[in-house]
Amino acid sequence: MKKYFWLATLTIILGVLLVNFLLNIRSIPPKKVLKRELINYMVKEEEKNLIKNEKWFVNMEILGTKRVKNNAYVYAWVYGSSYYLEEGKIIEDQGFSIPYRYTIYYQNGEVKVIKEETPGDGEDYVKDIKKLFPWTVRIRLNGNYNLKAKNRKEAEEYFKNKL
Repeated sequence: MKKYFWLATLTIILGVLLVNFLLNIRSIPPKKVLKRELINYMVKEEEKNLIKNEKWFVNMEILGTKRVKNNAYVYAWVYGSSYYLEEGKIIEDQGFSIPYRYTIYYQNGEVKVIKEETPGDGEDYVKDIKKLFPWTVRIRLNGNYNLKAKNRKEAEEYFKNKL
């Protein structure tokens, strides 16, 4: 009798873990989808404040994800830069390179950014990094992701027909 009790208990625990695992997989889209949606979001946000006849380009490296209740955190290193044409030359105007923690909601194939957070400047930077990013992500923050070169290449492709 005791043997069946433990077998039933173990089966229930494994069942709960399996259901939780399957729910986690469905609640966070693939990195390819996340990257595309978050880049589109960032470009749209940055282009709200255009100064000249410029175009924003954003690239990112997804460093990790974590499910949190009905939402998910997406940890990414993001590089954004704006370019414009001047006398036939492509000029880089503004830019940023910083880690982000996005809080997203994902349902029916749609990614909605609820919140975006970045570490503060100066003394707050290290404290905020520890608060916003888990250790497994923090060790990847110093990677060389070559995002500036990707932005430049996209800008050259974009402005190629306008030269």
